[in-house]
Amino acid sequence: MGYVAHVKASEKTEVITLDIGADSSRRVVLAVLGDRATHPQPDEGEAYYYAPGNNKIAIRIKTADAGAASATTRNSGRAAGIHMDSADETISAKSTKSFSVEATEGINLKTNLHTLDGHVLIKGNLNVEHDLRFGGEGYKPSDGEWLAGGVAAVAALGVQVAEPAGGVADKVPLSRMIRIERGAVVVSGDLIVDGDLQVRGTVTATEFVKA
Repeated sequence: MGYVAHVKASEKTEVITLDIGADSSRRVVLAVLGDRATHPQPDEGEAYYYAPGNNKIAIRIKTADAGAASATTRNSGRAAGIHMDSADETISAKSTKSFSVEATEGINLKTNLHTLDGHVLIKGNLNVEHDLRFGGEGYKPSDGEWLAGGVAAVAALGVQVAEPAGGVADKVPLSRMIRIERGAVVVSGDLIVDGDLQVRGTVTATEFVKA
């Protein structure tokens, strides 16, 4: 195990020394501790790995069975476990291999913006409590419907919409009226267009009726 730090020199910097053979002329410095005022104050069963001179930037480790406060020990009530705090500085991790995080009871991420640079693979359900928006193309290559934006997209959600007057039912699933099959948009029912209809391809029909 290796450890190295550069402690800022000051009048209050503390050191641990050893006088070889009780000879002060042969004194060896074993450790430089820095100013005691900047040291963390750990509880019993707690350890700190912190930046010299700044105990706000630290990794804190505490056992769950830390002793209660007494005349000879202290207990601040800090939570047990492994905790990192970088104050107003950044935290980064880098590897040319994989980076794994595993937690049985869940992983909580809280920030103003999550940025994922690369492909995302989700091996489970994706539950979205608010809007799901796409800046580009949305598609679903496997079985099932994944419709483009606009009215047709509501079909994937199974939204109930009122059928026009004279319909056979008060409400029908829009997904049964408008769907996508092998890249084609299929409309099951009359198509009423209140405006110009522009077709940039071939119109194929089995019957034409003049209104």
